[in-house]
Amino acid sequence: MEGINLRKNKRKYAPHYKKLQSLIFQIHLSLLVKPEKVLEIGLGNGFVSSYLKNYCEVTTADFDRNLNPDIILDISKEEDFQQIQNETFDLVIICEVLEHIPFSKLENVLKSLKDITKKYVLISVPNESNAITISFYKSGFNKMIYLPITFPIRVITLIINRIGLFLSDIHYKMQRRKRIFSYDGQHHWQLGVDKYNVRLFREKLRKYFKIKFEKRLSENLYHHFFLLEK
Repeated sequence: MEGINLRKNKRKYAPHYKKLQSLIFQIHLSLLVKPEKVLEIGLGNGFVSSYLKNYCEVTTADFDRNLNPDIILDISKEEDFQQIQNETFDLVIICEVLEHIPFSKLENVLKSLKDITKKYVLISVPNESNAITISFYKSGFNKMIYLPITFPIRVITLIINRIGLFLSDIHYKMQRRKRIFSYDGQHHWQLGVDKYNVRLFREKLRKYFKIKFEKRLSENLYHHFFLLEK
């Protein structure tokens, strides 16, 4: 494609690609539990709720009135949850939201989420800790590489081509340095930074739910998903 710098554009639009992968994964996990009624807390750009409406009844909640949510809800205020009847929804989605409140208020929110869901809660939170994922294919690459058939080049070529039969992709996230977390105007905490580790977060979740499924998305390791069951 003449005149288009694909490498430069890939770097430029990578954040959009990663965000889209996370939104698609939210939809995927939501549909797996076959909900009839869903509450999405944190409306965002409306992508998830607009898609899920093709399959189930969706109610949206957000503190920002400008987004026109169905319910005005500030999760940091326990009294705001009182406007929602207990066990109203089969699934409550609250992705990339919890980090916007102080960690000390997390358990109050989890308790309220347990009250309003009939069975499931889907959570994602930012995770800065180191991670690496490797994807595999059974069928291998369509394209093989070829080098001059001279030893040891021939051996190296055979090894690389053999790896290509099963190695598909590698994703990694490395923390720049160990740091003390400070409020940045948006996030009060993030997993993998300071004292906010995954083990502590799991302990909080298990006080109120069973962790049905947990995954850091390969295409966006910054987002750590938890599917919780009441």
